Amino acid sequence: MKRYLCGRFCQQNLDVLRKILHRAQVVEGDAETRNKTFQVIVFGVLAEVKRENTEGADFPQAPKV
Repeated sequence: MKRYLCGRFCQQNLDVLRKILHRAQVVEGDAETRNKTFQVIVFGVLAEVKRENTEGADFPQAPKV
């Protein structure tokens, strides 16, 4: 999952990637739990960035953990 995001964001926005990876450092648990938690982190960071760049937009919903 991290490799996918690295490839996607390295070319577009390093600040977003840094935020995601910084928050993901504290993720613990089994593989399934880590993956779900990582998805929540990604959705959260992307929603923050979108909120900073737009007003009154609909934001993506994070997957349930």
